[in-house]
Formats: sequence, structure tokens, C-alpha cells
Amino acid sequence: MFDIKGALHEHGFSILIIIFSLPLSLPIPVPPGYTTIFSIPLILFLLQLLFGFDSPRIPHWPERRSFQRSTLALVVKKTSPILKKIEKFTKPRMSFVFYGPGEKILAFMMLLCTVIIAFPLPFTHFLPAIGITLLSFGIMSKDGLLSILGVSILLCSLLLTLIVIVKG
Repeated sequence: MFDIKGALHEHGFSILIIIFSLPLSLPIPVPPGYTTIFSIPLILFLLQLLFGFDSPRIPHWPERRSFQRSTLALVVKKTSPILKKIEKFTKPRMSFVFYGPGEKILAFMMLLCTVIIAFPLPFTHFLPAIGITLLSFGIMSKDGLLSILGVSILLCSLLLTLIVIVKG
């Protein structure tokens, strides 16, 4: 993880957010605690982005942890076709979305949805994770249109979560 972080440069936050939101983006049932495990690093990176850090800071305790190669290979296999399609679509446009407080507002929306992902509500993890992934791609490539699409998905996921909470 530390070697990855050093190689990321200015895209560090976006890439790390994508890495931790991708496993949550798959619309499959997950075991209890799975969403929380991936949400904690997302919350950490999004808070840093929100508070204006230049690059991601990772605590030392993850340095001793590692992912199993088979788990990473499965995530890459499942998400690669989708990521290739997204990559073909992205280009710098509508950059006004990122001016002024724009990027901080986007980070706050992702943080809010990450907190929702952390709660163990059934079937409410993958829609906000998809929005977070798209929004991170948009920020990384300065693609305002993709970022607006990500925000739209985040807003739909907030509505879905509200309905799940109210209707039970």
C-alpha cells in the first residue's frame, strides 16, 4: 500500500478512493462487516481530501496488513471491463465543477455516502459505491460530466437509503 501511495502523485486520493470503492460496487450480497472494512479507509481519505491535504496520509497500522492476491485478482477481473468502458468515456470537460469549493462539496457528498455504506443496511452499499467510483474518476480526469453523473447516482442512493430506513 505504501509503495502504491508513493507512485500516485496528484491522483493519489482519486485512485485510493477507487481502489476501496470498487469492491463495494459489485451488486452482490456481502458478509456482515465487509462494507465497514472498506468504508473506514474511504472515510479516512475523504476527510483528508475535505480538509485540504495535498496527498493521502496513511497510518502505519495498514503497513503490516496485506490483501490476498486472489482477492485482488477477483476484484480486477470483475471490474476491468467496466473500468475500460469508463476510461474510454472520460475526458476533461465542464471543469467549472471543480472550481472554488466544488471539489470539497464533491468530497463531502462522497463522505456522506461512505458513512451510509458503512451501516449494515441490505442492498444499500453498491449504488453509492458506484457513484463514488464514477465521481472519483471524474475528479481524477477533470471530467465534470462524469462527476455530475456520479453525483446523480449518489443522490439516488441517498433517496434509496432513506426509503429503506423509513419503510424498514
